[in-house]
Amino acid sequence: MKTKIKAGIIMFIISILFPASAFPLLEQILQIPPPEPQYQLDLDGETLKYEVKWSRFRSAEAWVSAKKNGDHYQLKGYAHTIGFPRTLWRMDDWGETELTKNFTLVNYELHTRETFTNLDINMTYDTKTKIATIKRLNLRNSKLTYKQIELYQGFDASGLACLVRALEWKPGQKRYFEFTDGAERYIILISAGPVEKITVPAGTFDTIRLDPYLFRIPRKKAKEKPETLQSIQAQQTWKKIAEYAQVWLALSGTRPFVLVKGKAFIGEVSMELVEITHGAPPNIPFKSP
Repeated sequence: MKTKIKAGIIMFIISILFPASAFPLLEQILQIPPPEPQYQLDLDGETLKYEVKWSRFRSAEAWVSAKKNGDHYQLKGYAHTIGFPRTLWRMDDWGETELTKNFTLVNYELHTRETFTNLDINMTYDTKTKIATIKRLNLRNSKLTYKQIELYQGFDASGLACLVRALEWKPGQKRYFEFTDGAERYIILISAGPVEKITVPAGTFDTIRLDPYLFRIPRKKAKEKPETLQSIQAQQTWKKIAEYAQVWLALSGTRPFVLVKGKAFIGEVSMELVEITHGAPPNIPFKSP
């Protein structure tokens, strides 16, 4: 009994001196600091246009434009539903992200105008505390909320996408990354598949297929549990992006994503690269029409 009491006292003292966040679990699979770009991509002035299909219907269009600003990148994006799917779900989303040269987050702004959602979101990242601070304004009820998300790697989804483009991938290779979408915190496992030649409206590309698996994790490091790490390492597919998801990454030029395929509860969805332009961006609203 005395031994158990002593052990309990020792564990209590350890918990005071070294809180749970001092023993983060996910550092075991994440590269910290995150990998630096292996390809120096010249994204300045590039605009990528994508078309989304749901089943056989053209359902949405999206644009992403990049601009160099000193040693930072500014990304602008706009997406909206079109055609018959728009009668079911109205979406007009636009946003802007500022990233470091290594694609970690500086500032993120998103405006969502959808059938059931009307939000303005702003997110900033503190590189010293490694905390993302998010402000969300619900324009339907004027409710303003704040939250903070702790990060190891400091990526939002757009910055991580740029980094993935700038890394060398080989068949069979696996990498883990962490990011936040401004609402939750995630670990994504990316597994590289075969090299394939893919034809989309923008042209024919030599690509490598990437299979992503997405896991939602606690916003606070102190709430990470052994089960969190175990489920990720076991690749439990119930936390996958969808029933399945596959991404084809071009292996030349600025290495854009040329094709995305997936299946979720709404059915099969695909996104194809339609056009690549450079210089002055085309006449894109980058805001609500």
